Amino acid sequence: MDTLIAWLDSLIASINQLAPADTFFTYGFNLRAFVAIIMVSVICGAIGSQVVGNRMSFFSDALAHCAFAGLAVAFLLFLALGLAQAHLLNWMMLNMVVFGVGIGLLIAFVHDMTGLASDTVIGVFFAGAIGLGAVFARMIRNPVFNIESFIFGAPDKVRTIDLISLLLLLLVTVVFFVG
Repeated sequence: MDTLIAWLDSLIASINQLAPADTFFTYGFNLRAFVAIIMVSVICGAIGSQVVGNRMSFFSDALAHCAFAGLAVAFLLFLALGLAQAHLLNWMMLNMVVFGVGIGLLIAFVHDMTGLASDTVIGVFFAGAIGLGAVFARMIRNPVFNIESFIFGAPDKVRTIDLISLLLLLLVTVVFFVG
Protein backbone atom coordinates (compact mmCIF):
# COMPACT_ATOMS: atom_id res chain seq x y z
CA MET A 1 0.00 0.00 0.00
CA ASP A 2 2.84 2.37 0.82
CA THR A 3 4.25 1.86 -2.66
CA LEU A 4 0.91 2.76 -4.23
CA ILE A 5 0.65 5.88 -2.06
CA ALA A 6 4.21 6.91 -2.97
CA TRP A 7 3.51 6.34 -6.67
CA LEU A 8 0.30 8.37 -6.54
CA ASP A 9 2.05 11.16 -4.63
CA SER A 10 4.79 11.30 -7.28
CA LEU A 11 2.16 11.37 -10.03
CA ILE A 12 0.41 14.29 -8.31
CA ALA A 13 3.75 16.09 -7.93
CA SER A 14 4.48 15.56 -11.64
CA ILE A 15 1.09 17.02 -12.61
CA ASN A 16 1.72 19.95 -10.25
CA GLN A 17 4.97 20.70 -12.07
CA LEU A 18 3.18 20.74 -15.44
CA ALA A 19 0.78 23.45 -14.29
CA PRO A 20 1.72 27.11 -14.79
CA ALA A 21 3.21 28.73 -11.68
CA ASP A 22 0.79 29.86 -8.95
CA THR A 23 -2.31 28.39 -10.57
CA PHE A 24 -4.92 26.07 -9.10
CA PHE A 25 -3.18 22.83 -10.10
CA THR A 26 0.24 23.99 -8.88
CA TYR A 27 -0.66 22.78 -5.41
CA GLY A 28 -1.06 19.10 -4.54
CA PHE A 29 -3.92 19.64 -2.11
CA ASN A 30 -5.96 21.34 -4.86
CA LEU A 31 -5.38 18.47 -7.27
CA ARG A 32 -6.32 15.90 -4.61
CA ALA A 33 -9.46 17.89 -3.79
CA PHE A 34 -10.40 18.18 -7.47
CA VAL A 35 -9.99 14.44 -8.12
CA ALA A 36 -11.88 13.56 -4.91
CA ILE A 37 -14.78 15.85 -5.80
CA ILE A 38 -15.05 14.34 -9.29
CA MET A 39 -15.10 10.78 -7.90
CA VAL A 40 -17.59 11.65 -5.15
CA SER A 41 -19.84 13.35 -7.71
CA VAL A 42 -19.94 10.25 -9.90
CA ILE A 43 -20.53 7.90 -6.96
CA CYS A 44 -23.24 10.05 -5.37
CA GLY A 45 -24.96 10.65 -8.69
CA ALA A 46 -25.14 6.94 -9.44
CA ILE A 47 -26.21 5.86 -5.97
CA GLY A 48 -28.51 8.86 -5.49
CA SER A 49 -30.54 8.05 -8.58
CA GLN A 50 -31.08 4.52 -7.27
CA VAL A 51 -32.05 5.78 -3.82
CA VAL A 52 -34.63 8.21 -5.21
CA GLY A 53 -35.88 5.72 -7.81
CA ASN A 54 -36.48 3.11 -5.14
CA ARG A 55 -38.10 5.61 -2.77
CA MET A 56 -35.48 5.08 -0.10
CA SER A 57 -34.38 8.68 0.47
CA PHE A 58 -35.60 8.83 4.07
CA PHE A 59 -33.87 5.54 4.88
CA SER A 60 -30.57 6.69 3.36
CA ASP A 61 -30.82 10.01 5.23
CA ALA A 62 -31.36 8.14 8.49
CA LEU A 63 -28.37 5.88 7.82
CA ALA A 64 -26.17 8.89 7.09
CA HIS A 65 -27.12 10.41 10.43
CA CYS A 66 -26.57 7.06 12.14
CA ALA A 67 -23.07 6.97 10.65
CA PHE A 68 -22.48 10.42 12.14
CA ALA A 69 -23.56 9.10 15.54
CA GLY A 70 -21.25 6.12 15.05
CA LEU A 71 -18.34 8.44 14.41
CA ALA A 72 -19.07 10.45 17.56
CA VAL A 73 -19.37 7.28 19.67
CA ALA A 74 -16.14 5.88 18.20
CA PHE A 75 -14.32 9.13 18.87
CA LEU A 76 -15.39 9.12 22.50
CA LEU A 77 -14.37 5.48 22.87
CA PHE A 78 -10.95 6.27 21.43
CA LEU A 79 -10.58 9.13 23.92
CA ALA A 80 -11.84 7.02 26.84
CA LEU A 81 -9.49 4.15 26.04
CA GLY A 82 -6.56 6.54 25.56
CA LEU A 83 -5.89 5.42 22.00
CA ALA A 84 -4.07 7.72 19.61
CA GLN A 85 -6.31 9.94 17.55
CA ALA A 86 -4.34 9.10 14.42
CA HIS A 87 -5.75 5.58 14.74
CA LEU A 88 -9.29 6.98 14.77
CA LEU A 89 -8.67 8.86 11.54
CA ASN A 90 -7.44 5.63 9.93
CA TRP A 91 -10.42 3.60 11.23
CA MET A 92 -13.07 6.31 10.92
CA MET A 93 -14.71 4.98 7.76
CA LEU A 94 -14.93 1.44 9.12
CA ASN A 95 -16.51 2.74 12.35
CA MET A 96 -19.14 4.63 10.38
CA VAL A 97 -19.93 1.74 8.04
CA VAL A 98 -20.25 -0.79 10.87
CA PHE A 99 -22.49 1.53 12.89
CA GLY A 100 -24.60 2.40 9.82
CA VAL A 101 -25.05 -1.24 8.80
CA GLY A 102 -25.87 -2.21 12.38
CA ILE A 103 -28.53 0.50 12.64
CA GLY A 104 -29.89 -0.46 9.20
CA LEU A 105 -30.29 -4.05 10.34
CA LEU A 106 -31.84 -2.88 13.59
CA ILE A 107 -34.35 -0.74 11.66
CA ALA A 108 -35.33 -3.75 9.56
CA PHE A 109 -35.60 -5.95 12.67
CA VAL A 110 -37.79 -3.47 14.57
CA HIS A 111 -39.97 -2.95 11.49
CA ASP A 112 -40.49 -6.71 11.09
CA MET A 113 -41.11 -7.35 14.81
CA THR A 114 -43.50 -4.46 15.48
CA GLY A 115 -45.39 -4.15 12.22
CA LEU A 116 -45.12 -0.36 12.44
CA ALA A 117 -44.90 1.65 9.23
CA SER A 118 -41.34 1.84 7.94
CA ASP A 119 -41.40 5.65 8.03
CA THR A 120 -42.24 5.55 11.73
CA VAL A 121 -39.40 3.17 12.60
CA ILE A 122 -36.93 5.05 10.41
CA GLY A 123 -38.00 8.37 11.95
CA VAL A 124 -37.41 7.11 15.48
CA PHE A 125 -33.92 5.86 14.65
CA PHE A 126 -33.19 9.03 12.65
CA ALA A 127 -34.11 11.29 15.58
CA GLY A 128 -32.25 9.10 18.06
CA ALA A 129 -29.11 8.99 15.95
CA ILE A 130 -28.97 12.72 15.30
CA GLY A 131 -29.60 13.41 18.99
CA LEU A 132 -26.95 10.93 20.10
CA GLY A 133 -24.49 12.26 17.55
CA ALA A 134 -25.11 15.88 18.55
CA VAL A 135 -24.69 15.16 22.26
CA PHE A 136 -21.48 13.21 21.74
CA ALA A 137 -20.14 15.69 19.20
CA ARG A 138 -20.59 18.47 21.77
CA MET A 139 -18.52 16.46 24.22
CA ILE A 140 -15.63 16.39 21.76
CA ARG A 141 -13.37 19.37 22.26
CA ASN A 142 -10.35 18.45 20.24
CA PRO A 143 -8.01 20.61 18.17
CA VAL A 144 -6.84 17.68 16.01
CA PHE A 145 -10.26 16.62 14.74
CA ASN A 146 -12.85 19.19 13.66
CA ILE A 147 -16.28 17.55 13.55
CA GLU A 148 -17.80 20.41 11.53
CA SER A 149 -15.23 20.10 8.74
CA PHE A 150 -15.88 16.36 8.73
CA ILE A 151 -19.66 16.77 8.44
CA PHE A 152 -19.66 19.56 5.88
CA GLY A 153 -16.50 18.53 4.10
CA ALA A 154 -12.99 19.85 3.75
CA PRO A 155 -11.73 18.97 0.27
CA ASP A 156 -8.38 20.63 0.95
CA LYS A 157 -7.70 17.96 3.60
CA VAL A 158 -7.97 14.97 1.22
CA ARG A 159 -5.09 12.55 1.71
CA THR A 160 -3.68 10.19 -0.90
CA ILE A 161 -5.10 7.20 0.97
CA ASP A 162 -8.53 8.87 0.74
CA LEU A 163 -8.17 9.02 -3.05
CA ILE A 164 -7.37 5.32 -3.12
CA SER A 165 -10.41 4.55 -0.94
CA LEU A 166 -12.62 6.66 -3.21
CA LEU A 167 -11.25 4.90 -6.27
CA LEU A 168 -12.07 1.51 -4.74
CA LEU A 169 -15.57 2.73 -3.87
CA LEU A 170 -15.99 4.03 -7.41
CA LEU A 171 -14.93 0.65 -8.82
CA VAL A 172 -17.38 -1.16 -6.53
CA THR A 173 -20.13 1.23 -7.66
CA VAL A 174 -19.34 0.62 -11.32
CA VAL A 175 -19.30 -3.16 -10.80
CA PHE A 176 -22.62 -2.93 -8.96
CA PHE A 177 -24.29 -1.01 -11.78
CA VAL A 178 -22.74 -2.99 -14.64
CA GLY A 179 -23.29 -6.39 -13.01
